Amino acid sequence: QDLINRAAILFPFLSDFKAVWELGADTQAYEGIRYYMHWFDPRGERVDEVFGKLAYVDSVNFARLVRCPVLFGTGLADEVCPVPTQFAVYNALTCPKRHLLFEGFGHEEIQAFDDTIIDFFDANDARAWVSGGACS
Repeated sequence: QDLINRAAILFPFLSDFKAVWELGADTQAYEGIRYYMHWFDPRGERVDEVFGKLAYVDSVNFARLVRCPVLFGTGLADEVCPVPTQFAVYNALTCPKRHLLFEGFGHEEIQAFDDTIIDFFDANDARAWVSGGACS
């Protein structure tokens, strides 16, 4: 039996680095990308090499390894962890999963998600819960 039997994720970080850069969202949490490219690769000659190395720590590439049921939340106004990068992580998950979308919420506490986490962790059967089955 797996040691971890369920997980809840809200705005995953270190996800889809190249998309962050292409979206121009490499500020705040991802500002190191902009800094590195500006000072160490101003001509863009090593872009593929840089993003190839970042792939070693990109959570999108680890998502397929998750086996437990996952409750996943996304604030659709999140500018810190861009929404497309969050969807990249969610779409890479191959385990049972449920994605809750929160209109008007950014990178902040989302009380409705917190409340749902309680139901999710209280459920007897997390796999049934994420697939819309019984919650207790």
